[in-house]
Amino acid sequence: MNGILVPIASLGMYDFGPAMAANDRLWAGLRGRLRAVGVAAPDALTRGEGAFWPAWEAPNLLLSQTCGYPFRARLVGRVTYVGTPDYGVEGCAPGQYRSVFVVRRDDPAESALLQELMRRPTALVAWERDLRHARAALAVMNFDVVVADTHLPDGSGCL
Repeated sequence: MNGILVPIASLGMYDFGPAMAANDRLWAGLRGRLRAVGVAAPDALTRGEGAFWPAWEAPNLLLSQTCGYPFRARLVGRVTYVGTPDYGVEGCAPGQYRSVFVVRRDDPAESALLQELMRRPTALVAWERDLRHARAALAVMNFDVVVADTHLPDGSGCL
């Protein structure tokens, strides 16, 4: 090896199932534009466990994706924020999304306040679009999906 680090790119935060093909198409477009202006860009995305902390902390990171918590907790000041993707969630402004809480069907939280759910240590937050895929699997495990009413000032329920 000549000591030159090959750039890496990952979109691992939401790179699963059908999203993988969409991320490959997104990367192909980004890669082409980067190369057109002389930026070395990898042929393919880094996937699996290497797409998370190893990529985010790598000196040869070109582009990656994280959610807000890892960015705020350990990456702010160490990486450059580029932007927020817009997944086109119905009823939300560009770049916003909805969070949901997944709880066991027999859990008394069904009628609980949002604040009670947020205090629970095992809360799962998912993109609204992921719910269609997750509902069937969760039903088998006796879970329900509760869409939280976030009571935001604009009334949209979007974050």
